[in-house]
Amino acid sequence: MYDDLSAFDLLVVPGGLGTRVLLDDARCIDYLRGWGDARPIASVCTGALLLGKAGHLEGRRATTHHGSLHLLRPFCREVVTDARVVDEGRIVTAAGVSSALDLGLHLVEKFWGVEAARRIGMQMEYPPAHITPWRSSRPE
Repeated sequence: MYDDLSAFDLLVVPGGLGTRVLLDDARCIDYLRGWGDARPIASVCTGALLLGKAGHLEGRRATTHHGSLHLLRPFCREVVTDARVVDEGRIVTAAGVSSALDLGLHLVEKFWGVEAARRIGMQMEYPPAHITPWRSSRPE
């Protein structure tokens, strides 16, 4: 049994090799569908495949690990290959595992502002060149 997510404001779905098995796990996909379409949801790496299978990427742009871009194509309108973070409003996807830092800082900026993101980035000793923009692709 999966935990109840109703108390959470944001869900981040991680990737990894286990996502391939979960693509065929109806219980997992239904669980992700149950997140609904009001609260923000994000993914890192191949977690985007799970978001796609659950229908969250329909009609949207998205990215994932470069080795799985071909697997993402059926689930979204456009696969973005030249950005580490793709922001489609309520849905935000990030490329490979190292882009998780970019995703985290992007989400901090989105919800708490650029100064909070800069402060956290500097505390993490993340190179200032990465602090705003997060090399993200935002909706037009």
